[in-house]
Amino acid sequence: MMFKFCVFLLIVMNTNGIAIVHGQQLPVVKPLPKTMQINSVNYEIIPGLAEITQIQLMKEAKESALGYDEYKVLFRFIPMEGHELLEVLKNKELEIMLKYHSSSVRVGAAYIRKMNLRVGTRYAMKLFQTRSGGLNIERYFYESKVLENQLFKVYERVIEELSLTLTFNANDSTIISKIHQELTPAEQRALIDAELKPIVDNHASEKPFFTQSSLDFLKKHSTLLDEYEAALGALAKQEEEKYQQRLLQEKAEQEAADLLAEKVKAIANSEAPKVAPSTAIVRGCYYEVIPGSAEITAIEHCLSAQKSVYKYNEYKVLFRFTPEQGYTILDKLQGKELEFMLYYRDQKVCVGPAYIQQKGLKVGQHYPMQLYQKREGQICTEQYTYTSEILDNDLFELFPQRSMWLEKMKKETTQVLDSLEELEIDSTSTIMNYERAKKDLKLAQLDKRLGIIRANRAIQLARQKARNLKRMERMKYKEMRKRLKGEPTIQVGNLRTKTAHPQK
Repeated sequence: MMFKFCVFLLIVMNTNGIAIVHGQQLPVVKPLPKTMQINSVNYEIIPGLAEITQIQLMKEAKESALGYDEYKVLFRFIPMEGHELLEVLKNKELEIMLKYHSSSVRVGAAYIRKMNLRVGTRYAMKLFQTRSGGLNIERYFYESKVLENQLFKVYERVIEELSLTLTFNANDSTIISKIHQELTPAEQRALIDAELKPIVDNHASEKPFFTQSSLDFLKKHSTLLDEYEAALGALAKQEEEKYQQRLLQEKAEQEAADLLAEKVKAIANSEAPKVAPSTAIVRGCYYEVIPGSAEITAIEHCLSAQKSVYKYNEYKVLFRFTPEQGYTILDKLQGKELEFMLYYRDQKVCVGPAYIQQKGLKVGQHYPMQLYQKREGQICTEQYTYTSEILDNDLFELFPQRSMWLEKMKKETTQVLDSLEELEIDSTSTIMNYERAKKDLKLAQLDKRLGIIRANRAIQLARQKARNLKRMERMKYKEMRKRLKGEPTIQVGNLRTKTAHPQK
């Protein structure tokens, strides 16, 4: 006898859409998003809705280079259930822009009316996002059949609608003759594109006729056509500027590559004339001076501000030195990465973020530099050091001198005195007496300022003297207390020693 058993599972869905089987919650498996590779970058396709959150006028037509009112249209993307946005896109307002290749411009009022954009309305949309990082990688973009933002596709929609107003029936009563005087240049170009549209759709043997509906359509969308043409002109100009910049960059890179190739060729040529380096004394040591350039190879964070003695984030900056043609550097330094440090007296200090930002340090940048090297057998603290007018590494050179303003004041005083000696002052002239009074007032003010400086200096000396006296009194007091304790001492010449107490 055969027995058939039926197993029934009680599956309940809670309010959050999570499956519960016999009181136990089952894990929800999220669907993997579809991916697409665009320009060698993998993008995740996230379906959802775009909700318009803001429509704001940014520039009026008279202020805009486009010639129409520019509007900022923001929307918030709401992904479908089971899909997740990147952290940088969550709760972020994205902007609708008219795009052409990598350039974009803001939309106008005619576009807003055409797309029926209103705050709070939602439109179907697909968002393309990538988790890949790097330069010149677009982190996200979107596609929507309703909110089209590709300029040519938006214009193509208008042309398709206009082509539907044309007729191929010669007996149609709505046919009118073309009155080009009544059409703007943008309307005429749109009409020509609409006439060519049926030819593409296998109507080459027939000629379309212009109807009253076509004229009404052109007049209704005249402003929209003007906006599209203005946007296309601006975007084409942006693309041309980017193209020219790219050409200049490629030319500069090629010139740098050619220069580097010449240097490598000159170094490889053993018959190239060698240049005897000059010598200089740096921090008490004789060095050979080698001119050249430093290429930044790495900028790494090495110590946080909490652990740093200087209370800022310390960075390790490495560079590779390339000597000028004819100069040779030591074998130990040839092709070696050297560390860039700041000098404070005899100490080395790592650079901070403020220094990196001020000097514009970037990996791959070249800076003129002089390398100071010493041969074997010389006694010195460092085998090499460096100086650069751009990358200052001496802290005393980075900060202005304190006495500069005092020297400037003395110079101004000397100039005033010299000018007074050259003047021929007439005591009987009222004008000359007035000028003399002005010069006397200027001298009095300068004397007052110099007096304040001397007084401050005297106060500093007095304070230093008081500190020295206080220190001497404290030393005498400690010495007297030692004598009062009765500790016997033995003095031999200038040496005084204490006798140890006997141990109990």
